[in-house]
Amino acid sequence: MTLQRPGEIPNQPGEYIEREPRGGQVPDPRLVTIKPGDSKLPPTQKPGYTWERKGPPKPRTACVHGREQPGRKYFTEGRTNELAGFLVN
Repeated sequence: MTLQRPGEIPNQPGEYIEREPRGGQVPDPRLVTIKPGDSKLPPTQKPGYTWERKGPPKPRTACVHGREQPGRKYFTEGRTNELAGFLVN
């Protein structure tokens, strides 16, 4: 298990899940997709939380809680994308 801090250069592209500082589970963790060429890991919900790589990138649709959100913009390291990344409020 390799934990990385927000703002670090990701070791490799893939699906990353939010973890506590020592690798414990976070209640309601965020899952982000880091694509090749993304320069940094995004911020976490709380200071001290880290990111753990779970596997290779997976195709995603723009959805929140199982419902598709047409027209919603998602953020992937400096660019908007409706297919991957995390939601920008």
